[in-house]
Amino acid sequence: MFAEVILYLENILIVYGPLGVFIASIIEEIIAPIPSTLVIMGTSFIVLKGVSISPDAFLKLFINIVLPASLGVTIGSLFIYTIAYFAGKPFLERWGKYLGVSWEDIEKAEKKFENSHSDEIILFT
Repeated sequence: MFAEVILYLENILIVYGPLGVFIASIIEEIIAPIPSTLVIMGTSFIVLKGVSISPDAFLKLFINIVLPASLGVTIGSLFIYTIAYFAGKPFLERWGKYLGVSWEDIEKAEKKFENSHSDEIILFT
């Protein structure tokens, strides 16, 4: 399975270049079952195949993978945040059963963190 994913990422990277990494990162962030490191590790493996470690290789890695992937993950997260911010409770009541989250789960989490320090949120994410 991993070999098929690498082959698919290689085709995307050859055809679209950094734009393919950007789009794959957006899709990876929006669709939960896709592992978050799959795009980064797969494309890094492809880009650095047979290349010796040098400053030029790191620059190539940064420009072709790190920047597009970072922007893609950020935009994908903003998409999810925008849905949650503007739709909120009505969205969860309608689609929560498919996502495995209910409004009661959100209220329980809010009560758990209501009288606690914000540092604890980092431990649960």
